Amino acid sequence: MTPESKAPGGFTLDTPIEVIAADPRGEAVLNKNLPGLLTNPNYYLFKGMSLKALASASSGRVSRQTLAQTLADLAALPKPDATTLSQAPVN
Repeated sequence: MTPESKAPGGFTLDTPIEVIAADPRGEAVLNKNLPGLLTNPNYYLFKGMSLKALASASSGRVSRQTLAQTLADLAALPKPDATTLSQAPVN
């Protein structure tokens, strides 16, 4: 699976972090694989970045293995239905 692989829910490693976090299931994946990411005081600075860009800027703190596991977990998510999408916060 390449970093550009698309998860069935539509999330990729190029999807902005805030878009993934807007889906409760995506938020759970981020919290599992990257604990503290969404509660980081600097979240507002990097929420528009993709996971791939964040990993590049992380000086090795976000590993390829973490990215691969995160993508696999996102791929395991069922496709969102209209109800889930309508409940996503709008910024």
